[in-house]
This record gives sequence, C-alpha cells and structure tokens, in this order.
Amino acid sequence: MTNTATLARIIDGVEIPAASLSFGIDWLSWAWQASATFPDIDAAQMLTGNPTEVLATINGFQWRAILERPNTTRGFSDQEASANGRSLAGWLAGPYAPLRSKTAEATRTAQQLCAEELPTGWGLEWLIDDWIVPGGTFSYTNLTAIEVIQRIAAAAGAIVQADRQLRRVTVQRKWPAPPWAWGETNPDGTLPAAYIDSESVRAQPGEDFNAVLVHGDEPDGVMVRARINGTAGDKHAPDIQDRLIVDALVGRHRAIQAMADSRTHRTATLDMDLQAQPEGAGLLLPGTLLDLDETGAGYRALVIGCQVTANIESDFFINVTQQLEILIDG
Repeated sequence: MTNTATLARIIDGVEIPAASLSFGIDWLSWAWQASATFPDIDAAQMLTGNPTEVLATINGFQWRAILERPNTTRGFSDQEASANGRSLAGWLAGPYAPLRSKTAEATRTAQQLCAEELPTGWGLEWLIDDWIVPGGTFSYTNLTAIEVIQRIAAAAGAIVQADRQLRRVTVQRKWPAPPWAWGETNPDGTLPAAYIDSESVRAQPGEDFNAVLVHGDEPDGVMVRARINGTAGDKHAPDIQDRLIVDALVGRHRAIQAMADSRTHRTATLDMDLQAQPEGAGLLLPGTLLDLDETGAGYRALVIGCQVTANIESDFFINVTQQLEILIDG
C-alpha cells in the first residue's frame, strides 16, 4: 500500500508541512499524546494558536489534537522545530481546565457524577456497570474535570480513554476480562503473525495475589472479600479502602483489578504496518483482547498501548508504523 500522512489546522483547513507525526495512548493515559516535527521553522510557525487544534490523517485514520506552541532551534546551516500536545481531551486538564472543589450533596449515579464534570458539547461513553452514590459520599478538592472522572472510574477498577477525534471520553474496564479467565473469554479479534514485522518480549514478575479485601466508609460503604475461584485465597493483596465503594458489584470489580494487576505476566512490543481491515490489522486500541496466531501455536494477549508514527521524507516516501504494547498472562 501507499502510505499517506498530512497535518492541517482545524480552524481553516490549511495544511501544515510536517516531517513526522506521532500519536500514542496506553491504558494508564487518559489522552492521546501527540507530537510533530517540521521541516523548518516557517512550517512550525503555522501553529498560530496557543494552543492550535489540528487534524492529522495517517493512512486514513484521523486524530484531532491540540498542539502547543512549537519549540525551535536555529543554527548556522540547519533548523529544528517540533511541537507536542494531546488529543482534544487535553482541554479537560490543566492548564486549560479550572481546578474545582465540590461535595455532591444529592444522590447520583457514578455516571451522572462524571457527566456533570464535562463542559457543554462533550460526551461520555460509559462501558462499565453504573452504581448509586448516596448524597454526601463523594467530594473532591482542587481537581480538574478529567481528574474527577479518573477518580470515580478508579473506584470500580476502570480507566478513562479519550476519543481520538471527538470531544468524548470513555470509561471502560482496565481488564475487560480477568486474565485468569481469558481461556473462557471470546477475543475481540485475531492478529495473524504475518502482520507483525518485529516482536520483543519482556518478563514481568508479579506477586500473584489471589485474595483481597476492599471496603468503603461508614455509613454507606460495603465490604467485599474476594478471591480467585479455584485458589486457596491465601496470598492477600493489601486492603483497599475507597469512599465510593458503596455497592458490592463495584467492590468486586475493584478487587478483580487489584488481583489482575499483581499477576506475573509478559509484555511484548509489536511493530507492524497501519492498514485498515481486512487488508491489515486496523488501529488496535488499549483494552482489545487478541488471539495472536503463530501458525497454530498462538496465545491470547491484551493490548495495553498503541503508538502510530509517520516519518515523512517526501510526498513519495512516507514510513508508517503501528507499535503495540501487549500483555500476556503468565
């Protein structure tokens, strides 16, 4: 296939010459991290805002981002210029979003508490179980909107991920299925070995907890004692206390996250082309559970990070790579 990569200002559609573009997100980051380098300082100075909203298109996949003012270096015979930023969810964090303090006096669902933090025009995709939070239970001091949403999501063992194009954030499970149950879980897809250009694997020893106690606070908090089925429950994780654990199901999900985080695993870095399905693997996002097909001896893995990089040497030679970080249980 012929690789393509362009960068343009959102406000007027004017294309900005770029030497490289990079967009990445992982399961611990709420926003896509964006960066660009430019062939010269004049090109970088086309970022006229503070910051500037831009649209990047790489092999048909699009990202809308806010890029800060560029960093430039001018030498006797060369110039360097670059800019960094985040996807649109950057507007929900410092320095653009205000710090606020609040006590939720009325009873709300967790989803409602998150939605109330978003400015007009923003959407919330809620992919976890909702729960009732009694009035007076939830409060915070000096947090931005995205920090509040992260705080609520974390109570249920969930994470926050920004949309790469829309003014929308998603609350989703950190572990879409417990790793000890992956064998009984249908994967989201299969990644053929032929798509992978290179692979490096690293061992990550863990404490392998199989039991944990999680609880809220009086008067509305609940207590959940959890263990992994089929185990003795004899390796206890440190107790977890969170004021938002006011529902047994929330406590269960938080317990799953704590035990899953502690497991021995391997992480692998995979390099491959970025190409839409069915010709390629598509863009694979954190939270995607995959079967990796290695001529019949494959394994199941969870995508935990994705980085797309385009190096633009000329209009006729553009190198595009999708680099995945995956987690393999055991």
